[in-house]
Amino acid sequence: MILDSRQSFQFRHADHEREWTRAEFRTWAEAAAEKHGYWISEFDGVGYLPDQESQGPCTQLAVFERKDLEEAAEEVEEAAAFSGSETQVDLSSISAKALRSQELDRAMV
Repeated sequence: MILDSRQSFQFRHADHEREWTRAEFRTWAEAAAEKHGYWISEFDGVGYLPDQESQGPCTQLAVFERKDLEEAAEEVEEAAAFSGSETQVDLSSISAKALRSQELDRAMV
């Protein structure tokens, strides 16, 4: 965000809840991800203005992915690697993780 230091800061639009620097956004996103069991797979942006690309995008974004779903997928992959052996998939653990992810989805709304 480019601000004229001679003017007091105001939101550019009345419906904006916040306007953060990239560092502030990253700090908020990482804390939210950690608090709710997610990890961030990507930070990016949308809306690069012509001749101002070096200033960065107008809108910041972060892609959040649930940790529990990734862990459950890894367990299934590990079990598949040992198919035919006595290794078994812990279905109760996978079910519990899926239920937890549904609870997190409802909490995030």
